[in-house]
Amino acid sequence: MLDAAQVQIPGQAATQLGCFTTRQALDAGWTRRQLDDAAGASLTKVRHGVWVETAVRQAADDRLRHAMTVQAELLVLGPRWYAARRSAAVLSGLPLIGAPPLRAQLLAEPRYRQERSNVRHRQLAPLPPSERGTALTVPCTMAHRTAMDLARREPFRNGVVVADAVLRQGVDRRWLLAALAPMKGWPGVERARRVAEFADGLAESPLESISRVAIHELGLPAPELQVEVWLGDRFLGRVDKLWRQFNTVGEADGFGKYGADPAASFKLSKVREDWLEDVGLEVARWGWDEAWRPAGVLDRRLERAFARGVRQQLDPRVRFVPTTVVEGLRRSA
Repeated sequence: MLDAAQVQIPGQAATQLGCFTTRQALDAGWTRRQLDDAAGASLTKVRHGVWVETAVRQAADDRLRHAMTVQAELLVLGPRWYAARRSAAVLSGLPLIGAPPLRAQLLAEPRYRQERSNVRHRQLAPLPPSERGTALTVPCTMAHRTAMDLARREPFRNGVVVADAVLRQGVDRRWLLAALAPMKGWPGVERARRVAEFADGLAESPLESISRVAIHELGLPAPELQVEVWLGDRFLGRVDKLWRQFNTVGEADGFGKYGADPAASFKLSKVREDWLEDVGLEVARWGWDEAWRPAGVLDRRLERAFARGVRQQLDPRVRFVPTTVVEGLRRSA
């Protein structure tokens, strides 16, 4: 069995996420027999005709591993192709509902009007320069185009999760709408437009995004997002959702929200909840299960909270201070 270290790895691999083609390997001094002998041990075949060192592949996280899958496809197909849809979302670090795709999802500009792709994962559509970028050094659609392509093909909730994250990065909503402008008549474009109009960069996690969709689809009043609550000059906390008209705060609690020390963070959140209740605010909490299947659960919980909240006397010293996406970017920097 040949050790890959005994033969030089092609230099191109350094700029191709460790991937290299059979042709590049042969040019670097490998023989086809050596490649076959190394397969499954020191080398892994990413796809037919493209290799990577097994140790490099095994050390990669899911995002980088999928990037290698995309890179391998692009090495064979050529520079006209870009990672798109779920592949572009994975490479760009955008959240997805569900697992990364097993195969690379790609997009290319048609070379002539009637050109068609006979491979489901490779699609042909206009792709202007303003919608082309890179992530992890791999060519991919820009975040605003990625979000709208996904929103056209996937359920409303899925699209909002991605679009919220794109706006949270500081992308202007107008870019989402601009990406849709040439898509008139394309399948799913009206759903994508609803996603673009509904998206809000103040939603700070997929759970918060899914909660917003649930509240909307239940027909409940839309909350304000990420509002600071002050008692005079004393900061009580920044709440996920606020219904001023009902003196009610909503908190979507995913486990990841509590950071590296969940016990300590949860304790602090309970202290903050006590402070909010002491000044006359009702606090409603829910998690993934309630947000995912909200009918009959989340609606009743919020309606009961609204009913209790309107009966409470809010401390006159309480101030509500809205925040902005820019402030969110500053906090996460």
